[in-house]
Amino acid sequence: MTRPVAGEATTRSHETLLLTLGGLLLARGVLGLLDMWTLARSGIRFVPVGAGAIVGGSPVWAGLWAAVCLAAAVLLVRRQAIGWVLAAGACAAYLVMGLGDAALFDAVATVPAGAWVLFLIDVAGPALVLALLISIRPWFLAGARGPGRLRT
Repeated sequence: MTRPVAGEATTRSHETLLLTLGGLLLARGVLGLLDMWTLARSGIRFVPVGAGAIVGGSPVWAGLWAAVCLAAAVLLVRRQAIGWVLAAGACAAYLVMGLGDAALFDAVATVPAGAWVLFLIDVAGPALVLALLISIRPWFLAGARGPGRLRT
């Protein structure tokens, strides 16, 4: 029986985390495209907030950030440094947008269930992805400085 090399387990966990981040960015990009489509057709987002408050926005911005998310997902999985930068930028943009949308809800009144879904999509999700991106930054961007594959 052979003992696994310590670097192999670390590399495997980094690869798994990278694929997870790519999947999360891909999902948010697809949701952004759905937002763009429904905003262009009806003026409301794909995820309904509730009868009391309708959060809209521009389909152009929804499409732009969806495209950035999709590009970041592909480039991140392909281990391109620009993918990390695009992913961090998209997460920051979604955080700003989500915090802006959260201000539309009155803190005293009952918050509709759709608002909690939007909070998860536009604040909690991007915050988690951004935290994970920051945690892999040294490992991920180290490979961008040198030739060949990423060093572990």
